[in-house]
Amino acid sequence: MNPTHQTCDRQRIDDYLDERLSPQQREELELHLTDCSSCQVELERRAADPDVWRDAVQLLSETAVGGGDEDSAAEFSGQRTRSLQAVLGLLTPTDFPEMLGRLGDYEVSGVVGQGGMGAVLKGFDPSLRRVVAIKVMAPHLADSGSARQRFQREARAAAAITHDNVIDTYGVSEAGECPIW
Repeated sequence: MNPTHQTCDRQRIDDYLDERLSPQQREELELHLTDCSSCQVELERRAADPDVWRDAVQLLSETAVGGGDEDSAAEFSGQRTRSLQAVLGLLTPTDFPEMLGRLGDYEVSGVVGQGGMGAVLKGFDPSLRRVVAIKVMAPHLADSGSARQRFQREARAAAAITHDNVIDTYGVSEAGECPIW
């Protein structure tokens, strides 16, 4: 074993996931993880619920990139449809017939797209009187602390970007139990 490797430390794994390690501590833990299968398993266990890992494997499978058989492709498509339906299930009734529903303070008029973490909806912010894009975390991921942290990091990263081709991020909030930005 390399003398720079540390011994197994479960608290250090939590600190790693919560981004509380210095760059040197992070590098040391990552080096330790290359040789320690016990800590690798512990990291996977703490990083996300088993359902999240199952979904990740599904999304990264050959089917997700266009390979696989027709039955697998149909199953993957069905999962994406159910995920989008779950996001749309968060909508509350609206007084405007041209809208799909309401999500928090926003009137939702359509679906822009969807991915592994949720969906992007087209909406309208009545207080600012402008069209907005609303990214909604998939409800089945909302109970995962690590998924919520990743979603928050993505929102902060997007908010830090200022470019004509990138939509501005104006806020992060929750709709029911699901984070949105």
